[in-house]
Amino acid sequence: MKLFDCKSDVDLYDMQDWHEALLWIFAATVRYCKQNNLALVITSLRSDRENVQSVSSTHAENRALDIRTRDWDLPTIHKLCYFLNTNYSDWGAIGKKSGKSTVCLYHNNHIHIQVRRDCRMERYLKQ
Repeated sequence: MKLFDCKSDVDLYDMQDWHEALLWIFAATVRYCKQNNLALVITSLRSDRENVQSVSSTHAENRALDIRTRDWDLPTIHKLCYFLNTNYSDWGAIGKKSGKSTVCLYHNNHIHIQVRRDCRMERYLKQ
């Protein structure tokens, strides 16, 4: 099994511009999916296409990615969201409506993973 796959219209070069925290969370997501034998498929990185209607600027600012959940059951989806939101809660983007820090959420039949602009990574990095 591959570590991850992506839709044909996803440009993996966009990952080079990711916020550093998103790279770490993606690595944690890859590991989680590998340990749980889940197919990880990236469906969106940067939403710079005209036909995409975004609620926030996280994709445009290289702070978010979407993953496919087509072959996942609902408990599996919620477990990944719980894992990421529990372990990286201080990195999550702040919801416009909720005002809460959220790293991972399930909506519109996909998982959206996001980080805030000013997240601090120091507690995870030791010199």
